[in-house]
Order: sequence, then C-alpha cells, then structure tokens
Amino acid sequence: MFLEYYKLNDQPFGVTPDPGFLFLSPTHREALASLYYGVTAGRGFVALIAQPGMGKTTLLFKLLQHLGTSARTVFIFQTQCSPRDFLRNLLVDLGVNDSDWDLVRIQSELNNVLLRESRSGRRFVLLSIA
Repeated sequence: MFLEYYKLNDQPFGVTPDPGFLFLSPTHREALASLYYGVTAGRGFVALIAQPGMGKTTLLFKLLQHLGTSARTVFIFQTQCSPRDFLRNLLVDLGVNDSDWDLVRIQSELNNVLLRESRSGRRFVLLSIA
C-alpha cells in the first residue's frame, strides 16, 4: 500500500537491513570509513557502538558489500552463548563441522582455517552483533 503511495519500487523495511537503502549521513559515512579502515589497515579489532535502530547492522552489510571477495567474512548474529558455543558457531559458518570437539580441538581447527586464509592473502573478518 505505501509502496504505491510513495512510488517505491522495493520494500525498504525487510527482515534484514538492506544497504541499498542506507542514507549516508556524515556520521554514518564516518562510521563506515572507520570500519573499512580498520579492516584494510589490519587494526585487529574495531567496535561500532550506538543505540538500537541507528543503522549499525545496515552499515555492516554495506561493509560486506564493499569488501566483496577480498576478505573471508563471517557474520554471527547469535552471541548470547558460551565462548565454546560461539567458537562452534564460528566454525560452522566457516564450513567446518566440529562434531562436538573439545575446546582445544575447536581452537586448533579455527587456527588452521585462519592460517589458510592468511596464506591465501585474504583477510579474515568476523562481524558480530551483541
């Protein structure tokens, strides 16, 4: 109904944020630039902190678009879990079935995946929403 009223071609309010509808205000532009710089400069850890509804997830999707295939990316939405389950979720997203391994084996397999990515010349980027 409102698509016709506002003469829109696409639904702007989907289940997941669509970076195509991102309005880059000066603050959003700076946040996106900081995220991109953090990844490309190998800063190790970058945090984006803001109130709910301010566009953090949309910015992360935009970052993923911008990175394309230049980095191996994993986006974990469910972070309210134990550290072991977090690592298991990470491995599953990387295509590794952990078969209920112990923590040492999980960490070793994650290290192997990260080393393979590094040797292939790609950055590894973990995006997580808490």
